[in-house]
This record gives sequence, structure tokens and C-alpha cells, in this order.
Amino acid sequence: MKWISKGTPPPRAPRIKLEADGKTVVRDANGNAVGGVRSVYVDVPAATVMATSLAPSGVLSNPCAYLGHQLDFAPDNLEQLYGSHNGYVQRVTKEVKRLAKEGLLLPEAAREQIAAARASNILT
Repeated sequence: MKWISKGTPPPRAPRIKLEADGKTVVRDANGNAVGGVRSVYVDVPAATVMATSLAPSGVLSNPCAYLGHQLDFAPDNLEQLYGSHNGYVQRVTKEVKRLAKEGLLLPEAAREQIAAARASNILT
């Protein structure tokens, strides 16, 4: 990463967006959080990624107390989003290259994520 080896400022991302109440996360059309450092799993989703706070008084009182889970998309939803397995792989490849270019993903991690998309059973 250039920001480590060359002292270049690290990449930045907007904070995760909250509703006016300051506690509820704004979600995109696929149910995933808006903002933050994005990943291929959020921007080319095959599921909705959910976090559940273990803090009895709410999310903000203890932001480290989370459990995560995902709600997989139905096959017809995946087909509507990507058309085919190849369409999914193409979208992953495009997104991973963008993340790598922005310095948010190492090139070797980008290659691994593309290989994982090719090997996945999404729309196969």
C-alpha cells in the first residue's frame, strides 16, 4: 500500500450513513448499509449483510458488540441483478478493479476475489 510504503495519505470513505435518529443505519436497495469502506460483497451482493447489536441499550452504546449474519438472495433476485453466472463474475471483476485502483484492496486480494466469484455457485 502506497500510504504505508511512500507516505501517501490513505484512502478515505464516507462514514456509514445513519437516519435522522442517529441510530438507524440507512440501507441501499439490497438491504446493505450505505457508506463506509465498501467491499465487493456489499456492492455486488448475493445476500443482505446484517449486524445485530448485543448492547441492550442500543447500537451506539457499545459499537463493538455485534453479531453478523447474511440473508441470501433468492435465485430469481440474483438472475434479475446479474443475468447469469458470467454476468456476476463480470460485475465482481469490475468492482474489485475499482477498489484496487482506489487503494482499498490489495492486488493479490483482488485476484483472489475474482477467482472466488468464478468458482462460486451463484447462478450456476
